[in-house]
Amino acid sequence: MRQVASQKILTVGANARALKLLGHRVSRQGYEVFTADQVKDAIVQAIIIRPEVIISEFYSEDLDGRELLRMLDAVPHLEATPVIFLVADRERTAGFQP
Repeated sequence: MRQVASQKILTVGANARALKLLGHRVSRQGYEVFTADQVKDAIVQAIIIRPEVIISEFYSEDLDGRELLRMLDAVPHLEATPVIFLVADRERTAGFQP
């Protein structure tokens, strides 16, 4: 296992099962994983923990990805934080059970 010195990842989304799986996978690689189920909570956490990357569902119950980016851009030390968006095609994934 490759060790990553204090690299922090923030995962954002309402799908707790998917975020837990994702968090487990990246934590095994040495990353410290933080999770927020709502975008507004994610912004607060990001201000506090200063993650190296944010992985987020694009569509959320409270805000969408565009709004997340606008909010991050408004915070000087978060404006350059890379964001990876996860998007599910609900029609294609409706019956999928991992």
